[in-house]
Amino acid sequence: MGEFKTWLRNLVVRNWHMKVLSLVLAALTYYAIRNATSLELPYDLPVRVEVEKGIAVLDQDPRAVEVTFRGSQEDLLRLEPAKLRVAIKMQAELVTGPETVAISPDDVKGASGVRVVKLKPDSVSVTFDRETQKQLQVAKPQIIGKPLMGHVELDYEPKTVSVRGSKLRLQDKQLLETEPVDVDGRVESFSKELRVLPPKDMGDAKIEPPVVLAKLNIVTESETREWTNVIVRAIMKPGEIRDVFIEPQTVTVTVQGRSELLAELSVDMVDAFVDCAGLDPSGTYELPVCIYLPKRLDVISSVSPGTVKVVVREASK
Repeated sequence: MGEFKTWLRNLVVRNWHMKVLSLVLAALTYYAIRNATSLELPYDLPVRVEVEKGIAVLDQDPRAVEVTFRGSQEDLLRLEPAKLRVAIKMQAELVTGPETVAISPDDVKGASGVRVVKLKPDSVSVTFDRETQKQLQVAKPQIIGKPLMGHVELDYEPKTVSVRGSKLRLQDKQLLETEPVDVDGRVESFSKELRVLPPKDMGDAKIEPPVVLAKLNIVTESETREWTNVIVRAIMKPGEIRDVFIEPQTVTVTVQGRSELLAELSVDMVDAFVDCAGLDPSGTYELPVCIYLPKRLDVISSVSPGTVKVVVREASK
């Protein structure tokens, strides 16, 4: 009997240690899970007040609120800031003063897998106006940067757009800007769609079309250089020995291209030649004059006269 009591007491002691260990492990697991799923991340999000047709937002304060999300690290990292926004739908009335509108977590759009735990502030003050439509000019897009060579000529279409928004805000508006276009380091002409920007005090304005197509032509400065009395040489196959008489013996070579490229070119880099390979050694020919320039130079060349008289004879002994 005494041995049984001793065994039972030892079993209880051992189980007590196991229970304590289990409780500690359970607590650690609980806090680990809570910490993993209770991270918070704040975002400043734009607030858009959506009203029925014919009504526009005249004033809104604030235009953005701080929204704090709670969730696991994985879910928070999955959020796409560009898709997050606060959208408030309401039945607007034309009242003389501002109206305070409460913001709820349900108004936060673009967030899935996380909870909204804080809105700061949690309301927005809105004043309404009649909605109207107006045609506005689009300013010439701003160019930033410089092309690698030359200068930029820009054209764009359309030059007017339709804008819907507050009647009071639109009445003194005449011109809209676009986002700038970067040409830094460009070497070729290109086209790009640029977003038309709403007026700074009309962030919710509806613009149609919302973009313009800008065509940017990169123009490089061109100049002409001329060399006279360039000797015309005869080119023959290896092993061919002929007497070749060329008339005239010299020509004028003209090259046209970008100034910075022509600055690298000198007359000793220009070769004029006629191809006499395989010609009958008792003939007289009218052959075109060919010009050789270094391939790395992107220039246009011409020669005058374009053909020369070539007389081929057996080589004299």
